[in-house]
Amino acid sequence: MVLGIALTIITAAFGFNLNVEFQHRIPSEKRATILSLDKMLAGLVMAVFYAVYGFAVDKLGLSGARLTFALALLVLGGAGFKAGEILGLLGGEHLKLSHLEDGC
Repeated sequence: MVLGIALTIITAAFGFNLNVEFQHRIPSEKRATILSLDKMLAGLVMAVFYAVYGFAVDKLGLSGARLTFALALLVLGGAGFKAGEILGLLGGEHLKLSHLEDGC
């Protein structure tokens, strides 16, 4: 529950800045396509997640399924973060705000 609250606060704090940066870097046609694909992919991922979670609750019980999924998501999040560091997506030029650095 604490993790959910923390993620909500982080999303609220940085979501607007990410949206502004997204609008400055990508033309409207591509942006609409990307957002549509993002929403469709998110829907598919959530459908699969909740289907698997439902079967896990039936098999392990609610507390066992919560613990299993919490640990799995923690490991996947850590692995994803490390992969982002190794690939260079989390740092350097990728996170700089180009329209602010140009003096606009």
